[in-house]
Amino acid sequence: MFDVEGKETYFLQIILNVFLLFINTTLMYNLVYIVYKMMRLIMSSTLVSARVPDELAQRLESLAQTMHRSKSFLAAQAIEEFVYLQEWQVHAIKEGMAAVERGEIVSHEQAVAVLKSWAKGV
Repeated sequence: MFDVEGKETYFLQIILNVFLLFINTTLMYNLVYIVYKMMRLIMSSTLVSARVPDELAQRLESLAQTMHRSKSFLAAQAIEEFVYLQEWQVHAIKEGMAAVERGEIVSHEQAVAVLKSWAKGV
């Protein structure tokens, strides 16, 4: 950070370094807060409520405290991951069904042969 030579100025050096650290930390905090507020303006949100078993609610509360996050944040993250996975699965099923309609299928024997060929490399 700030470097001052000489033993007599050591105390001054410590004070200046602490001051600069405080300034940098304060600026960083303000920057993070501004970015957070901007993201809240850009990304709108909707309140969704769900009834969950007591045991799950307690687990969520415990996890939120451990992670220093809100229950709402963790629930939103869990819903996001669940919806993403389900969307992917539905899309893959639809692709498979479309392939069948186009006649892009193989026999059971051909599929088993391919699977066995994969096992040979193990």
